[in-house]
Amino acid sequence: MKLKIGSLLPAAIVFALFPFFASVATPQDGTPLPLKRLERGGLTVECDDIKRWPEGEGFSWLLTGRVSAEGQGLSLMADVIVVWEMAGKDSQIEAIYAEGNVRFRKEGMNLTMDHLYYDVRREKGYAVNIVSRGWDKNRNLPVVVRAREAREILSGLLVLKDARLTTCAFAGSHYDFSISELEMKFDKDREGEYSGSYHAAASTVLYKLEGIPLFYLPYAAFSEGDNPPLRSLKAGKTSRFGGYVYSEWGTALRKGLMDRLNPLDDGNAEDDKKNWGDIALNLDYRRKRGWAEGLDVDYEWGNYSGRIESYYLRDRGPDPGIRFDRKFIPMENDDRGRVGLFHRHEIAPSLRGELELSRIGDRNLLPEFFEKEFKEAKEQESVIYLRWRDGNRMAYYLERHRLNDFQTQNEYLPSATFAILQEPVYSGDFADLFFSSTTQIQNLRRVFDDDLREPKRRQGRLDSMNDLTVPYDLGLLQVTPFAGGRLTLFEENLERHSEARTIASAGVRAGTNVHRTSGFTSEWLGMNGLRHIMRVEGRYANNYYSNVDADELYQFDSVDNVGKFEEVAVELRHRFLTRLKTSGSDELRTHEFMEVGVGIEYYPDRRRDTGEFHRQNFLPPFQWMTAAPDPLDGYERQTHSNIYWDFAMTPKNFLSLAAFGEYNPATEKEENREIVARFFPLDVVTVGVDQRFVSRSTQGTTYNVWWKASETWLLHLSTQFDYRIEEYIEHTMDIRRDFHDFALEIGLENDRARDERRVMFAITPGFLGKRAGDRNRLFSQGEK
Repeated sequence: MKLKIGSLLPAAIVFALFPFFASVATPQDGTPLPLKRLERGGLTVECDDIKRWPEGEGFSWLLTGRVSAEGQGLSLMADVIVVWEMAGKDSQIEAIYAEGNVRFRKEGMNLTMDHLYYDVRREKGYAVNIVSRGWDKNRNLPVVVRAREAREILSGLLVLKDARLTTCAFAGSHYDFSISELEMKFDKDREGEYSGSYHAAASTVLYKLEGIPLFYLPYAAFSEGDNPPLRSLKAGKTSRFGGYVYSEWGTALRKGLMDRLNPLDDGNAEDDKKNWGDIALNLDYRRKRGWAEGLDVDYEWGNYSGRIESYYLRDRGPDPGIRFDRKFIPMENDDRGRVGLFHRHEIAPSLRGELELSRIGDRNLLPEFFEKEFKEAKEQESVIYLRWRDGNRMAYYLERHRLNDFQTQNEYLPSATFAILQEPVYSGDFADLFFSSTTQIQNLRRVFDDDLREPKRRQGRLDSMNDLTVPYDLGLLQVTPFAGGRLTLFEENLERHSEARTIASAGVRAGTNVHRTSGFTSEWLGMNGLRHIMRVEGRYANNYYSNVDADELYQFDSVDNVGKFEEVAVELRHRFLTRLKTSGSDELRTHEFMEVGVGIEYYPDRRRDTGEFHRQNFLPPFQWMTAAPDPLDGYERQTHSNIYWDFAMTPKNFLSLAAFGEYNPATEKEENREIVARFFPLDVVTVGVDQRFVSRSTQGTTYNVWWKASETWLLHLSTQFDYRIEEYIEHTMDIRRDFHDFALEIGLENDRARDERRVMFAITPGFLGKRAGDRNRLFSQGEK
């Protein structure tokens, strides 16, 4: 927050009024001046009455009746202003007093008060019932400070008594920080002028919402630009954890602080006040499980960025009365936690380095306490990675170590890769020839979950893939034949002998685009013309020679699974484009109204290629479509893959629909289907329908409604229906109240799948954006 208040105020007032008292000749007997409007130096003073009389060694001025001073970017108004002027050749203002609805505006300041007194010589001042209204440009929010009294005890040092600080602009603020004493020190720039930045210390801080005290701090310190230390506060009750409180506290990390901690700092202080990163402390309490703490650091500066995260809890153990928690019993260790690190460094324009570490105390920590990360995030790993890239040439160095003893993982000790992509080697009148090559040298070690008690497996391997492509543009048809060879040297096969595998491949890719434009328009659909683009693409690929069968090799990864394989793939895609008006103007932009795609693969040698899973179906030169196994009987030998389809439609702004799935022509049944639909019947209402179907596994639909009742109130209702058991398995209700720069949220949830019932209460500051609530989901609004 940037609060422009303090000695800037009286100094500006003195500056505004001094030209009048120094230059206006007036009677010295106290008789009224005939002038009620004075103009000097671009400033204009108006009042009902002006008087002046001698007092001591100087003079006193009395301005009464709707006193106002305007000009030079400032405005001062009061019922009465008294000025004491020192006598002498160069008259100077000694002190100033104003009372009665005192209002002052200058450079973003908007101040009101009942009384103001300022001693110019001693640089001390006093104000009663002061209100400061400003604007935080960084957060785009109002900043309001109220205080019973304000004293400037030294130049640039302001002390506020019984202060209230808020970002609510209403006279009766919905929320505020009540502070018994707020001390603010304003900084000066190199020219000795006040810069507007400050450092502050607050005593006895009480946060109130609608007048109700929520939490208390005996002391708090902050500076200009700092956000409140409380990032998120969530409380509630759940059947798994009992009563709980989750809180996040944090602050920005200035570059100056990091420089002081760095022994190699260059001493440059120009960037000391800039943000280097952010530190957050998570303090959680669960009645059934105990206290937990976590410390996270996010940073980004210059050519590097990264994140450090940690979490620790002294766990009392899962509740055996909860069905979902029984699978986590017995608990391996009372002391549970995790530490993670990711650092990226752009060492040079063509060279990047990364370091990632992940250490987790036990196998159940993520599914118990970090469910979303467990289900959706990538594999936990610890790696060192270097990448060099120059045009179409690149090299990679990768080293991966397993740190978590419950994981089964490949270690690369190390892996080095060099690649050339689409290098022109010949250019002719009819066609061009391109060469691509990827070579890997790897030292692999397979490490198993310690509970499996399996011995480690090692492998040294060199793998080199090389291919030539010749693209032809035949007008309507684009054709690209290709041929390749692959040589892989293995340190040992299953019989512990060295092995050299050679694979030869060839194939062709062909595709064509056909389009047509129509003048079709529809105001309801938001369409202004329609262009239909149809693309047909086919691919034939064949690994026609391999001297080593995959069954002769230990399977570390997909490289070991490569062998003879043949497929034909066909894909058909339709795109429908229109033009929409850009919001706020008549300019038209291209908009994809609808897209439909369908694809299938054919396997000429079904006995060899469809009897089991082939990893190489995901690798070049083959497509990603595979023959799906039967969940009970395994793979059926068949001549074709599933039919893969996808569909997306976004007409104007009242509907958004996306879907994809698979259909098995051999069984004439769907294998899977996923649909995500959003309807916007009103500007303030969003309806969502999400459906997921996986054959013999999952079939459910989730219904959502988001209602924005006003600018500050939002309601979310959700329910999930499981067609297998024909019951609703989850219900959720969330209510959100937006208080300008933070939100108050209340949630109710009944999750039968996790045997959990939850009541939640949360406060999340708005300046965090989507970061608020990452660890513990409470509310997610439907977006158009």
